Amino acid sequence: MPRQFVVLKRPQDDLDQLLIPDNPRANDYAERVAEAIVHLAEKERRDPAHVLNALLFPPSDVIRFNVAGYDASRGDLSFNEANRMLNGIRRSILSAACSVIKPQPFHPRLERREADQLVKGCRLRQTEFGSFTFVLACPLDAVEAPRGSSDEVPFSRRATDLFIRSVAYISSAAEDDAAPRHLEEARGGLSANLCEGLLEMQPEDERATLSIGVEWEWRYGHPTDLGDLRPIRLHRGHFDFVAKLGQELRPRPEQQRPAGHYCRVEALHGAYENGAMQGEVVLALLSEEETLRNVHAELPPAYYAVAVDAHKANQLVWCNGILLRGRRSHNLSSVTEFRPAR
Repeated sequence: MPRQFVVLKRPQDDLDQLLIPDNPRANDYAERVAEAIVHLAEKERRDPAHVLNALLFPPSDVIRFNVAGYDASRGDLSFNEANRMLNGIRRSILSAACSVIKPQPFHPRLERREADQLVKGCRLRQTEFGSFTFVLACPLDAVEAPRGSSDEVPFSRRATDLFIRSVAYISSAAEDDAAPRHLEEARGGLSANLCEGLLEMQPEDERATLSIGVEWEWRYGHPTDLGDLRPIRLHRGHFDFVAKLGQELRPRPEQQRPAGHYCRVEALHGAYENGAMQGEVVLALLSEEETLRNVHAELPPAYYAVAVDAHKANQLVWCNGILLRGRRSHNLSSVTEFRPAR
């Protein structure tokens, strides 16, 4: 006959016990399990839903990106805004992970094995009511520790820790517009790439806010100075600061080297001058990391003709230039190559 209960007790106090029902066929099994979860949540001073998730899912740090505004209060977002949010979340986490491996103010390419493993291991959980919340679970075993490593802190935890610290720094520093003054302080963990990820998450409604909170995986403990951190609320003024800080962290255009990009020509805004069509085109830059839209480039006649043909045939182009990111639009300057992709 199966046991009716499993008895759990605290090592510090034998009398502090928790009874867990052990027979799923019992009529009151679900009710008794619910009571055990509520009791455990009271002891841990945690939300019962969070305790339930900890029991159901693999050990993970859970980050909540909550959009609060008129539209989000209904529980929906425009498809374009939701797509930008997901791109911004991915870029931010990937940037933080790259900075764990090699702290620097700008990562020319977000390509690191451990960072890629972490992002691939992350899971989106069900959204929550009353607003629109992206719930991202970062499993602590997403990245296998190297053999012989003495580091007891999982890579995933170091990445989520750095990400939350970066957002907390931004929230604090934005209050006194401290980008130039505290730039050296920020260099230890912040990167322009992370700032760009946050900017992608800026709500379309300028009156809306974005709150970022974390639920640390309890079995691994939590950073002592961040354990009780409340959700960090970012509004328009914070995003203005993020844009300024991102520009400060990025290399100056004269310090950057042109890089190659696959792109799609989305619009032609050139004009007929000196006997030939030339001028502005709007591109979408394509990479494994993201699709970056609304990228503007000024092209001379020879390159513009390539853009016209590619636009008509809906074919990809290979271009070489310096990408300058903005908040809603971007620029590709110093274009040295623009040809059909092979």
